[in-house]
Amino acid sequence: MKILLFKSLKYTIFLIFVSISCLPDVKDLKKEINIVKKYQILDLLKDLQNQQSNSYYYPIGELDLDFNGELDLDFNGTGIVTTNISSFSDDRAYAVAIQNDGKIVAAGYTYNGSNYDFAVIRYNTNGTLDTTFGSSGIVTTNISSSSDDYAHAVAIQNDGKIVAAGYTDNGSFDSDFAVIRYNPNGSLDTTFNGTGIVTTNISLNDYAYAVAIQNDGKIVVAGATRNGSNSDFAVIRYNTNGTLDTTFNGTGIVTTNI
Repeated sequence: MKILLFKSLKYTIFLIFVSISCLPDVKDLKKEINIVKKYQILDLLKDLQNQQSNSYYYPIGELDLDFNGELDLDFNGTGIVTTNISSFSDDRAYAVAIQNDGKIVAAGYTYNGSNYDFAVIRYNTNGTLDTTFGSSGIVTTNISSSSDDYAHAVAIQNDGKIVAAGYTDNGSFDSDFAVIRYNPNGSLDTTFNGTGIVTTNISLNDYAYAVAIQNDGKIVVAGATRNGSNSDFAVIRYNTNGTLDTTFNGTGIVTTNI
């Protein structure tokens, strides 16, 4: 189970039922969070993980903490929200972002019965699904009918558009960077590459895991690529319309073998 802390007026812990990894260093937080309560919450998360261990159900969930580390009961009445996207019960979240209005955007992927699709969910500040976003607060995007598409990062632009990044199978036992931009209502933003979707082949097995928006609106995506023998850092910068920014290393792409 991976736990990510996002510091704003409250601490939001985003739940990913995958594997248990290390907690954030409490040294930087101990002035504001009661450590005993923090570990009580960890026990709760472990219990939730154990409850899921005998099935393929990976709920997308959020756990909202008050400033003192207690569950925020204004968030769904319990501080916890889980959302089942598809009837095939394989929904996983890997990223979260907070809009300026406080709404919460979570991104990951869902199984559609044949393959995996990008999945983005937007919650109201009280934990309910935001029905002004997509279909009842949920948007799924199939990049190709035969591909597995995985979102691992999400960012919010200043204009409210949502950028999700990850990777997609290109049909040749290979993966490419994949970036999708959504309008604030959840529809695909067709000013971005004409379709709202951009895929970029760097080399072999390209995986995007992070995305950030520059002040000028350019989109920076980072991850890894195989160079034939091992993996390298990979960073791509896109213009606001989805084209590669050739002022960035001449191609828009940089790979680094450390």
